[in-house]
Amino acid sequence: MSSMGFIPSRIPPPVPPRVPAFPERTPAAEKGSSFGGVMLNALSQVNNLELAADRATQDLALGKSEDVVGAIMAAEKASLAMGAALKLRKDALEAYEQIMRMPI
Repeated sequence: MSSMGFIPSRIPPPVPPRVPAFPERTPAAEKGSSFGGVMLNALSQVNNLELAADRATQDLALGKSEDVVGAIMAAEKASLAMGAALKLRKDALEAYEQIMRMPI
């Protein structure tokens, strides 16, 4: 074997990766970069779009505004955001169900 240039005694031992057992809480994680924080922020944005659409529709109905196109655009933005949120919820639940069905 040594004729091929391979010397087993010169191979360094493997070094295990240094991963903490529990993730450390960092200021970035506390500011919303965690999954829960990102989801909360996204749902807050969906809620804000819904409120803006409601406000624009009410203003149009009460005669406070004549911006029909703006009201329709606000309603469409809110509808698309809600559809995306519901799709994400459905996909997350399906992923959870698949994980729960996995044999241990």
